[in-house]
Amino acid sequence: MLGGVTLFVRLGQTLLRPHKVRFPCDRCGLQVHDPDAVHCKACGNILCIPDDGG
Repeated sequence: MLGGVTLFVRLGQTLLRPHKVRFPCDRCGLQVHDPDAVHCKACGNILCIPDDGG
């Protein structure tokens, strides 16, 4: 029963919280960005986030 409740809470977190990647901005130091981000949301610096697509 505890496992079911845990899975339900985890599902809710996954749906409500967007996935972010940890990639520091060179200019302002912001650590988390959207996976498809091209510019930093805080300062507008161009980002080159590597993809794991291979």
